[in-house]
Amino acid sequence: MNILSYYNPPLYENCYLVYDMSSKEAFIIDPGAKPAPIVDFLKEYNFSLKGILNTHGHFDHILYNDYFKEMFTIPIYAHKLEIDNFKNAQRYGSFFGMKLEPIQNPTVWISSENSFTLGKYKIEVIETPGHSEGSLCFYIASEGVLFSGDTLFHEGIGRTDLPGGNFSILKDSIHRLFELPNETRVYSGHGSTTTISHEKKSNYINRYL
Repeated sequence: MNILSYYNPPLYENCYLVYDMSSKEAFIIDPGAKPAPIVDFLKEYNFSLKGILNTHGHFDHILYNDYFKEMFTIPIYAHKLEIDNFKNAQRYGSFFGMKLEPIQNPTVWISSENSFTLGKYKIEVIETPGHSEGSLCFYIASEGVLFSGDTLFHEGIGRTDLPGGNFSILKDSIHRLFELPNETRVYSGHGSTTTISHEKKSNYINRYL
């Protein structure tokens, strides 16, 4: 399994392309980066894009959902409690000076009862509300990889002052993630990659847990 990351200003949201060379299958997680380099890579190596996995519905993480959906005829997956964020993406974007087109709702609602396959790999869904009501993380246990969205950052956590945010609930979600193996690599929605071990030692959230 391989991971490529992409990001663009002004919000520097991390978009990830997760792919398997053997099966030629791929998923995009949180398509907030300009799509051209991703499309070029998929076409050059003849990958089959299976879908878009949204950790949550904030506009910077779903900017190019519709672009990929229309180009590749693929499903968009997110938690149903993110519906308001999808509906209000255009308005929230305007707060950051961005003029957006309306963004369609996901095609499939998912929860921790769901999982995905990427070749021989299993992608588990972990519900981690707090940054938003329907925040999700995607975990590949066999590879020791977690895509944490805006729940957990390198030495930080997602903000909880936006609609649907709740600091007390987010702490519970962090507790859940800290139960993962220490060597788990964490690919966050913003910032650099980290590990569960590092965050258990150095993340400021520890003073509140």
